[in-house]
Amino acid sequence: MDPYETPASALTAIRSAQPDKPATPKLVRNAVILLVVESIMEIFETIVVLIQKIAPRSLPLISVLSLVVTVALLACLAFFMYRGLLRGSKWAHRLYFILWAVNLTMIGKYITYYGSLPLMWEKAMYLLRWILAPTATVMLLLPTSWRWFYKKKPV
Repeated sequence: MDPYETPASALTAIRSAQPDKPATPKLVRNAVILLVVESIMEIFETIVVLIQKIAPRSLPLISVLSLVVTVALLACLAFFMYRGLLRGSKWAHRLYFILWAVNLTMIGKYITYYGSLPLMWEKAMYLLRWILAPTATVMLLLPTSWRWFYKKKPV
């Protein structure tokens, strides 16, 4: 290699030697965007609930800390699952539908919780979340998305 050669040419040679990865379908990308927005809304709602209900009671620090750690772990799980969905991972696709099925088993509890929300903005956010998640689920079930997760990918 010529010492006077610019490093950019070496990077170009490396990039040209690597096969191009297929782009994520727009449908999958949009579904993940909806899921991320829904997750951000859920984290925001969780923080509001923590401030409204737990802070006035002055619970021990360990209880509040355990709740914060739990929310952080769930956020990390969501991040890796969404990243896997964008990359076309079968495990992320399957995990999403397993979590969705578990969510459907608790629909009665969610309806009761919706009725107990006192403020209109909380109800609106809750309804919007329940519109975003099923929309993303349907988008991930369409044939275009399905092929993205279950086709043979170049190694």
